[in-house]
Amino acid sequence: MNAMPSRFLKSLAAVVLALAALFSFNFAAKAKTLVYCIAEDPDTFRPAASLTPASFEVTHQIYDRLVRMEASGARAVSSLAGHWQMTEGGKVYTFHLRQGANWHGTPNFHPTRQFNADDVIFTLERLTKPDHPYYNAPVPGGFDNVAFAKLIESIEKVDDYTVRVTLTSPNGPFLATLGTDYLSIQSKEYADQLLKAGTPEKFDLEPVGTGPFVLAKHRKGEGLHFVVFPKYWAWPPVIDDLIFIVEPDPSARWQKVQKGDCHIMSQPNPADLEAIKNNDDVQLTSWVGSNIQYLTFNAEKKPFDNIRVRRAINLALNKEALVKEVYGDKAKIATTSIPSTMWSFNKAVKNDPYYPSPAKKLLTEAGQKGGFPTELLITPSWQPGAEAAQKVAEIVRKNLAEIGVQVEIKSVDAAEFYKRINNGEHQMALIHFMSINADPDSILRAPLTCENDKPVPGNTARWCDSDYQRLTANAQKNAYYGERGLLYQRAQAILKRKMPWIPLAHILYRDVVRKEIEGYKPSMFISHDFARYRLRPHK
Repeated sequence: MNAMPSRFLKSLAAVVLALAALFSFNFAAKAKTLVYCIAEDPDTFRPAASLTPASFEVTHQIYDRLVRMEASGARAVSSLAGHWQMTEGGKVYTFHLRQGANWHGTPNFHPTRQFNADDVIFTLERLTKPDHPYYNAPVPGGFDNVAFAKLIESIEKVDDYTVRVTLTSPNGPFLATLGTDYLSIQSKEYADQLLKAGTPEKFDLEPVGTGPFVLAKHRKGEGLHFVVFPKYWAWPPVIDDLIFIVEPDPSARWQKVQKGDCHIMSQPNPADLEAIKNNDDVQLTSWVGSNIQYLTFNAEKKPFDNIRVRRAINLALNKEALVKEVYGDKAKIATTSIPSTMWSFNKAVKNDPYYPSPAKKLLTEAGQKGGFPTELLITPSWQPGAEAAQKVAEIVRKNLAEIGVQVEIKSVDAAEFYKRINNGEHQMALIHFMSINADPDSILRAPLTCENDKPVPGNTARWCDSDYQRLTANAQKNAYYGERGLLYQRAQAILKRKMPWIPLAHILYRDVVRKEIEGYKPSMFISHDFARYRLRPHK
């Protein structure tokens, strides 16, 4: 790794000494050391296998992608691809690659060349070819939601700095998917060296990227230390060091921020919000991310195959009270399946009021007079809002009891939860879904996909509708935002009428940021661009 300069900043002395002890390596403080308090360890350094916010945060600092998505998620801009052309109605993309992007090194790997087309082809083939020596099998619940391998017809190296990708059919979300951390570009030269040495497992354990920071140290359960990559091709980071401290307790994270031991933390404890708002040294940011919490039915099982039953349950849920009681101001009530901040949001779709009397009438019309027993499957997984799954489920049970529907709550771990819902073994389930690319396709089409009028694994509602499938398929194959947006608005209206699931809430993302941080900007995505942040002296 690169040697660190010996500058010492007295105002950060306590922080640095604590971190030196934490990581068990001795280093002098750099002039500008930014410290981020994170809730958990990364589950992997393999980009396409990431499932947790911590993993995305880490890989986002190490790697670059072909394109970068704007914070709103609405437009792709240049990154390792300087520019590109789309032809044949969005079926063929020709990427003209940036020259001069350098690779990180390790004590045992010294790159002999810069980033080029071979690295792009290696990365894409790793994700699409099962016989590839580094095949990155999709992980259920994450990158597999976009079925990336099925999108690619061919990948062609035109020259060292030009790659042509031909899709099986036009795909509107393709650029947005390329802009996710899942599609981080990795070094073919590094992979080849490790394969030759018989140690390919090191490839994702000792990551090498072209990003602004190099991972220098990781102690599981304690933290990570990154150093600035001095040969970064883009803007030079204006901080010198980046430290992640792992602290699962949100109140403990807040204490560290108050003391100046951390500059940024995410997802504060609601009990601390009043103190945070009254603290002049910090700002509290809050925004709606690309997530949705919803109650899904298994439309293949009785009585949920009957639309009257689904509508009855919708009317019996006091959604406004539920969101207020469980989340307070940590969430926004969902009127449709995508948040209002995502392009193509249909503002004409409204929530039905809480109205249990007509709900009982609908049950009677559906042949379920007096109600019926059922099961609600939940999991306390990592996704936004999932920690409150039990509270949400209890309110659902209480509301539905008023119309005679007796709900038994079944809480299982995440692996068992996804196995059951993907196999259609549930009756109702509480889903916490986060878009991987902030594109409406990932919420409106991917979780409701059918083939030959049969739901595919991942279609948790087990619901197929020919009109809906045609709309979302046409939207996916359309490369033009305006036309896609109109199709998605119509799709949201169908979901409202047919009700395979009931949107409940969009969980807010929150950061607590010390005021000495400049350049901070919240994003629809869950990763921070720390290379863009500036750190002025604390007064």
